Amino acid sequence: MTHFSELSEYKEIKQTTITRNGPNNSQTEVTREVTERRVERTDRTGSGAKALIQTNEQPGHAFIRGVSHINIGVTDLPLAIDYYQRLFNVTPVRIFEQFRNIGFAQAAGFLDQPEQVSVSIAFVEIPGTGLTLELMQYHNPPAQKVVRAYKVNAVGGVRHIALKVVDIDLAFAHVKSLPENQLINASPEYKPFKIDPIQASEFRLYDPDLEADKAEKDQVCRIVGNIRYFYFIDPHGVQWEFEQGHAGIGTDTGPEPEPDIDAQNGE
Repeated sequence: MTHFSELSEYKEIKQTTITRNGPNNSQTEVTREVTERRVERTDRTGSGAKALIQTNEQPGHAFIRGVSHINIGVTDLPLAIDYYQRLFNVTPVRIFEQFRNIGFAQAAGFLDQPEQVSVSIAFVEIPGTGLTLELMQYHNPPAQKVVRAYKVNAVGGVRHIALKVVDIDLAFAHVKSLPENQLINASPEYKPFKIDPIQASEFRLYDPDLEADKAEKDQVCRIVGNIRYFYFIDPHGVQWEFEQGHAGIGTDTGPEPEPDIDAQNGE
């Protein structure tokens, strides 16, 4: 395990390396210096076996265990639960109504008068995804009620959340049936589009062995060229992507559907 003292050491080494080599220094060089310091420290302490186990670690991720939840701020919690049940058929898990907790408020950044903070929170699960949404309505201080719909090329914050679907056209019809939703483009011509065929020269794989493997590169071309997707924005300002055909990334609860030949031919 990488300890927090080692993380501090890592930050010190990284800053020193940036000063010495400029901002484009590689992660490998920083990690190598971390390793060398660990080995040097181990030689002094005699704990050789432990250091050998640690030499391949990179600080900064050893304490991450998984995804917990996605927080969505809302102005009316019951209405928000109803909306996500209609959109995703979510399963409510637990709810905290008019929750007041000093430690919770302080961790959220309310250090002045944390006892005055009041919030209602509902945890709901999207079936088949492993994703939990945390719907949160602040009562005090009151929720900011301005919902901003950002363009897909805007910078700042998470831009969209992508979910896999088995029938993109059915999903598109469902999203359009909910009046609260806003498609990313209001044109009647907007629909799920298919990514045009790509060439192996248009991307690279970080693993050098896979990059040199023609079959692997061709497989990526086939996968990407089979993806259809669309964006929409929900009433709470969250931008969602529904996509079909994107194998090999994220999680799957079942096999990818067979390619839609009509869609591929533009029919």
